[in-house]
Amino acid sequence: MNFQTNIKEWSNHHQISEKTIESWWKYIESMEMEQSENLIKYFESNFDKKSMVVECFKIGAYLSQWLIEDNVYLISYATIMYKGKEHGVYKLVFDIQGNIIDDSWDVE
Repeated sequence: MNFQTNIKEWSNHHQISEKTIESWWKYIESMEMEQSENLIKYFESNFDKKSMVVECFKIGAYLSQWLIEDNVYLISYATIMYKGKEHGVYKLVFDIQGNIIDDSWDVE
């Protein structure tokens, strides 16, 4: 079994794509409640969730401080589309056990 197969199996086992999309919607809900001005800034004042498409497109494995154990983390990437336009990439960081460590939204 090769590394790519292992990553695919890990991703399927931990439902990474599903968790990434679910976490994005939680991110948006939080923004609606706490930072509505940012929601308007990046989308529009009459924001419509039904006009948004979120698609997980990549998973990367990374080593940090490679001489230390438990230094592997994985990042899933999702494209955020709203009304046919790309609105950045949402990233969700996982430890090797599939636990969510952090997230970020890279938007221009």
